[in-house]
Amino acid sequence: MRNIILKIVLFSIVVIMFTMHTIVIYTFAQDTTKWHLPDGAKTRLGKGTLHYITFSPDMTLLAAASSIGIWIYDAQTGRTVNLFAGNTDGVFGVSFSPDGLTIASANGDHTVGLWDVQTGKQIHTLKGHTQLVGCVEFSPDGKTIASGSNGDTVRLWDVQTGTQIHTLKGHTDMLSSLAFSPDGQTLVSGSDDKTLRLWDVQTGVLIRTLKGHTTHVCSVAFSTDGKRFISGNHDKTLRLWDTQTWEPIRTFTGHTEGVHSVAYSADGKMIASSSWDKTIRLWDVETGESLKTLTEHTNYIMHIAFSPQERTLASVSYDGTLRLWDTQKGASFLTIPGHTDSMSSVAFSPDGAMLTSVSGFSTVHLWDIETGEKHRIPTTPMRRFITAVISPDGKLIASGSIDNTVNMWDIQTETVVNTFTGDSSSIYSIKFSPDGFMLAGGSDNGNVILWAVRTGTLIQILNGHTDIVHSLAFSPDGNTLASYSTDNTLCLWDVITGERLHTLKVKSYWRNNVAFSRDGKTIACTSDKQELPNVAHFWDVKTGQHLRKIEDDMENLTVIAFSPDGKTFACGDWFGTVQLWDKKTYNPLLKLSGHTGSIYSIVFSPDGKTLASGSDDGTMLLWDIQSIQVD
Repeated sequence: MRNIILKIVLFSIVVIMFTMHTIVIYTFAQDTTKWHLPDGAKTRLGKGTLHYITFSPDMTLLAAASSIGIWIYDAQTGRTVNLFAGNTDGVFGVSFSPDGLTIASANGDHTVGLWDVQTGKQIHTLKGHTQLVGCVEFSPDGKTIASGSNGDTVRLWDVQTGTQIHTLKGHTDMLSSLAFSPDGQTLVSGSDDKTLRLWDVQTGVLIRTLKGHTTHVCSVAFSTDGKRFISGNHDKTLRLWDTQTWEPIRTFTGHTEGVHSVAYSADGKMIASSSWDKTIRLWDVETGESLKTLTEHTNYIMHIAFSPQERTLASVSYDGTLRLWDTQKGASFLTIPGHTDSMSSVAFSPDGAMLTSVSGFSTVHLWDIETGEKHRIPTTPMRRFITAVISPDGKLIASGSIDNTVNMWDIQTETVVNTFTGDSSSIYSIKFSPDGFMLAGGSDNGNVILWAVRTGTLIQILNGHTDIVHSLAFSPDGNTLASYSTDNTLCLWDVITGERLHTLKVKSYWRNNVAFSRDGKTIACTSDKQELPNVAHFWDVKTGQHLRKIEDDMENLTVIAFSPDGKTFACGDWFGTVQLWDKKTYNPLLKLSGHTGSIYSIVFSPDGKTLASGSDDGTMLLWDIQSIQVD
């Protein structure tokens, strides 16, 4: 009896432990917004920009190189397994070791990383490159790693010792792709210098230089038998090469824009190519016939990869998706969302519960801050969006686009309720008035356009700038509008009369922005990166008098925002840093580091407790700034 009770107890413990383990795994797999956050950040929205994809040798995992690290996915279910983070400048290429236990990463900080697949820990860092490392490959025996940089060198490394074996020089422009022959004796490298170069892996000697492409060679891949390899080019073509004679066998044509990535199927009978034309084409190797065209991506495709043992194809795109395709059927069967291109035009809803952003000039997103859930506002294919803001009542989103219109979206129904037009120019910036009755738009011909929100009626066009109006701001009382242009002027306008009150001279780039202080007495803007040291300017709104500028060791200030209580302001820079300042003393308070790309937008939540920063790395970080007190 005692043994039976003991068995029941032990069985119960095992069940409980298994259940707890399952719950932990499920939670870990789902709550990706909290993974590997930088100090001071409480949430990450978006998984970063995708660059590269590869299967593990046993086909169970997918490794995706992104701007914030290496995402690991279950290749069967699409479940998020892990994030290998720690590189401060993004990851641009990944390669599994033949045994599947190690991943090599091509890093933006000029290094090659080696990662333990099971633990996600970085086990080694290979240093030697002097520029961004864009591609990396394991040799077939797993003993050697090849890496290529944005310079013109290829380096070969001993995996076991981490030492450099050879430096391969000969290219005259950046390296874009590397591939080992199946026997591991030859390495082929593709470069923006329009050439392919063949290297003896053992000696590091250049064997041959292949010419024929007319522009950048962007991707190379060997057949599994080693008798052929394929190269893709920005001249819209693919070339098939014979490895015995090193002469071209066939040219594949059909893409309407440059080819960005190529891949060989495991059986050697099919080639896949992806293009800037947003399609993937499948080709018959022997005939050169185009078999199928895969068209589900909505933005250009960064990289494709065949699974090692079957005809499954993976692709990653700037539309923020990773897709798995059945190449026999010519359709995708699994889509992994969550990635995004550069985050710009970030704005809070009035209640602070939602954020809107424009991603990659193509998609307007609405984010639930509590859950991290992303809603994509349905948009017309091929339309390029530049900016989006939420109305003061939280019911509408206005989006400005390159097709000269502003669309007004109902957030609840996700439908367009009105379309505003003003002149024949693209709308680069938009802003609601504080009362929500007026919308201002800045165009690329220098005009500032005012519409009535309810009717879409054009109120007036303010003429004064001669170039793109890339930033707008209403004063808190809504009576004054500031417009900032790449013609190096900041104009202040009387909204009622349309009179130009002041024209302030300051160097401007289209990523710089303008903001009013919360009392409406001060106007601030960041300056162009050409103005060094890096500067933010402050003027008196009433008189137009220049009050002061701040200088700091931050790199090339891009954006500025004031807190709701007016006690602090925040600046973002080109290298991913956000800094908070005391408005009264103009002294720096705190630096927030964690982005791997330029800061394109920053905004305080309505209650002032959170700061959101949108970046070129394809993410938004939400920073907890409640603990910062200003006397």
